[in-house]
Amino acid sequence: MENEPLGIDWRAREAARHEILSAGWIRSCQWVEEIDSTSSWLQRQLRADPGTPLPALRVADRQTAGRGRGNKRWFSPHGCLMCTFAIGPSELLADARRLGTLALISGLAVASVASCWVDPAQVQLKWPNDLYVAGRKCGGILIESVFAPAEQRRHTGLSPDRGPLAWLIGIGLNVAIDWTTAPQEIRTSATCLRSHAHAPLEVGQVLLELVDRLHATLKAWRDDTLDWRVLWRRHCMLTGRCITARTAAGKQLEGTCLGIDELGCLLLQGTNQLHRLQSAEIVHW
Repeated sequence: MENEPLGIDWRAREAARHEILSAGWIRSCQWVEEIDSTSSWLQRQLRADPGTPLPALRVADRQTAGRGRGNKRWFSPHGCLMCTFAIGPSELLADARRLGTLALISGLAVASVASCWVDPAQVQLKWPNDLYVAGRKCGGILIESVFAPAEQRRHTGLSPDRGPLAWLIGIGLNVAIDWTTAPQEIRTSATCLRSHAHAPLEVGQVLLELVDRLHATLKAWRDDTLDWRVLWRRHCMLTGRCITARTAAGKQLEGTCLGIDELGCLLLQGTNQLHRLQSAEIVHW
């Protein structure tokens, strides 16, 4: 049934976890029924034990305090794939200037996963971190960094200016949602893969696909063999549109979106100026 909620029993969780660990990329994987936030959970674990094997993955059937960019709450019922990956410096580009593209690269991996079950022409990415399917929001990505606590750095002799212990890639992807449980404003603006899929699907199989594709995409990005800007243009829902963006300082800018540059900045052509936005909220498009 379309609205039947999808539950994951412990056997299915363990089978998926075993398959993920057996593949060799993920070195630490836990999957629980409920948690406040998979990203918060992983942050706590990494700060308590900086030696946690990386890459690490944490998954939950349900989040009680899921969040997106700007601490926005994320509707997190059963049937939504909610997970966070922690990756170390060896998984990233050496060029720190280009680390800002991590959300975009992760978005490409999520879009390729969605395209396994949905017509790729319906799959779009909204800069910097949202997945849309058939014009409705279907997923989101939150990138965060984790640093060792200051006291721990002092005791272990770590340099105060040492970089993050890990980068977190938090992903929420609507797979098979019972929309009768959703707030009214979400029912009219969101969708899930199962509503558009050409085949049955479950959260577990989508997670396995996501692990594989994120690994491959990150590797190609790091090895500089991924023509990611071409791929992004293919899915970009803002290019050519008149949009309004709000900067972190609260300034509103209007103009035509010209796509993104090599550092992942959004190119916004105003009346007399081309703006390169490194971070902003798109409030109208």
